[in-house]
Amino acid sequence: MTAPDGTPGYPLLGDERDPGALRFVCEGWATGVAIVFTMLGGNAACAVSFGKGRLDAVAEQFQRDAPPGREVIIAEDAP
Repeated sequence: MTAPDGTPGYPLLGDERDPGALRFVCEGWATGVAIVFTMLGGNAACAVSFGKGRLDAVAEQFQRDAPPGREVIIAEDAP
C-alpha cells in the first residue's frame, strides 16, 4: 500500500493530535487496537503497516509526520 505521493501510506489508530501521546507502529490492526485502546485508553497513536516488511518504511514516514522531537516505538509481535 502506497499513498498517491509515493510515501508508504498507513492507517492510523488513536489520536495523533495530542503532541505528548505515545506513537507506535505495529504490523496488524488488532495489535494497534490492543495498544492504543486496551492498554492506553485511547491516549496514543498507532500506524499500522500491514506487513512485517513494511514496518521500517512506515515507521520512517510516521516519524517524518510526527511533531519534532517525538519518537516512534515499533511494536513487533514476539516470535
